[in-house]
Amino acid sequence: MSLKSVVEQLFGSESWYALKESNHLPTWKKQLQKVVAAIHTSILTTVKVYDEKWLDQINDVVKYGKENINKAADIEEAISAMAATFIEISFLQVGLMPMRGSQTVKISLKKENWHLDRYRTVMYLQTQEQKESVFWSKQQKELGVENQMQVRRKYRISGSKMSYLKWCSENKDLINQ
Repeated sequence: MSLKSVVEQLFGSESWYALKESNHLPTWKKQLQKVVAAIHTSILTTVKVYDEKWLDQINDVVKYGKENINKAADIEEAISAMAATFIEISFLQVGLMPMRGSQTVKISLKKENWHLDRYRTVMYLQTQEQKESVFWSKQQKELGVENQMQVRRKYRISGSKMSYLKWCSENKDLINQ
């Protein structure tokens, strides 16, 4: 997927059209700044449990990334600044950003070199509501909207106290009718 397509997925076709055939540096800077701001906002609103040091690091990386995008002399440099920002955020999201710049030996991709939980451990959890949401989305893709609505109607008519997800897993015969 291209960068322009990702920007479109995030912000809609208007942003894609802004970049479509643009060589206008301020337009690119604006869109790249918006992408970095979006991930920052997403982190602040989505990550529920964290230590303050981690949040400080994220905030610093975002601030530095935005500054580097602003300072970029051309589009390639602006994209590079955004990419570097995202690489660092990605590593912080899994535990820590390795700082090996002064090492003269080659760093291999052996697991022990990439076990990044020295300072924190990352856990991805799903609430029941989130599990239901994933199930709903997957089911909709498999059945189609109309068929899913028919299944949902059967669930409601049943008067079941079970969650929709559990009811569907126990009543597969009713779903495939």
